Amino acid sequence: MALLTVAEGTPLHRSLTTIYATAQRSANLVQQLLGFARKQTIAPKVVDLNEAVPALLPILGKLIGEEIEVRWSPGDDLWPVKMDPSQLDQVLTNLCVNARDAIEGIGKITISTGNATVPHTPAAAARPTSTDEHVVLTVADTGRGIAPDVLE
Repeated sequence: MALLTVAEGTPLHRSLTTIYATAQRSANLVQQLLGFARKQTIAPKVVDLNEAVPALLPILGKLIGEEIEVRWSPGDDLWPVKMDPSQLDQVLTNLCVNARDAIEGIGKITISTGNATVPHTPAAAARPTSTDEHVVLTVADTGRGIAPDVLE
């Protein structure tokens, strides 16, 4: 309602737009949690990650904090993916929070997308997909990494 009464392009309008988008995403997350509790099936749609990820960046930036810069590096001519958009929100949020926790003080988190073709091998026959073409979503950070003893 307030969005309709505030002039577009103003700082207040941008803030209200962010609040509205956050509320929508929160509602989607609640629905997903309720669906998990009821064993509800996911609702996959064709998604362009190069359009979906930038919509999450303002929320992720606030979640991550001012000490850490969130960079976005979209891949060229990205293939569409079929997935539940609310799962993208959840996965990207979890990965970015993990990245934030790995950074001590000032740092950077880079979110990127790209296309990848996986060579067909006998082991690839066990993959759940019927194609060798995949879209990659990467979250990289300047954190300390995983301790060697934990990796073992």
